[in-house]
Amino acid sequence: MMNEQIINIKSVFVLGNFSLKVHFEDGLEKVIEMKKHFKSGLSADLNDSAIFSTVKVENGYLIWDNGYDICPVAAREL
Repeated sequence: MMNEQIINIKSVFVLGNFSLKVHFEDGLEKVIEMKKHFKSGLSADLNDSAIFSTVKVENGYLIWDNGYDICPVAAREL
């Protein structure tokens, strides 16, 4: 069994061209280019910049108003 600690997202800032600047609780800061991940379902809605810009951090996750979310583990790997 792996005993890895999940490091939550602390804050997020919307950048131009569908990118996010994400800050993690351990101090890691990274820019994630999201556009290539908008394929189908709820993620496809994020091609609309008005929906994309609704992103916020809730319980350590990235959450959008349309219900799409990204867990902190996945966000670190993007």
